Amino acid sequence: MREAGQDLSKLLNILIVSALTLYLIPITITAPTAPEVTFTLYHSADQAYQDYQNNKLDTTPVPLSMFASNQKNQEFHQVPLLWINYYSMNYLTPPFNNIHIRQAFALAIDKQAIVNNVWKGTVEATNHIVPPELQGSNLNFTGPDGTKSLSGDPKKAQDLLNQGLHEEGGIVFRRYQQSH
Repeated sequence: MREAGQDLSKLLNILIVSALTLYLIPITITAPTAPEVTFTLYHSADQAYQDYQNNKLDTTPVPLSMFASNQKNQEFHQVPLLWINYYSMNYLTPPFNNIHIRQAFALAIDKQAIVNNVWKGTVEATNHIVPPELQGSNLNFTGPDGTKSLSGDPKKAQDLLNQGLHEEGGIVFRRYQQSH
């Protein structure tokens, strides 16, 4: 197998389309010499992390079970990723085709509690779908209650649920406090 640097240059043909005119432009690129790179595929984050601790890897994700304790390590770096992961309702299917019922569910969820207790702080709670770091993201986006709160609003959620159910001809739920 020849190293990439043995070829002094390679000719690339770049096709540029401008309206209906095609241009062929030759470009010469010198290929650098690169050492061999090996990517090991791991079956679990725990295996990869163990190899990192044994100096077999330079970087690895931290397993969720060890995330909190590793945040104190001086080698720990958390980098926001521009990726989207969200839960949603099928708004074409009843009862979620009613905006007030969708808003009720959105306000019934404590997003920050999910981040803290399920994801152990590895993700950010948000009312957005688009990550705030992404250019063009609306940083003033609010929840259905008009606030930036991520903790939900059970009272407003119940009011919206009742409004939506009433609009759909369904029953209305009332909240009763239990006396002990």
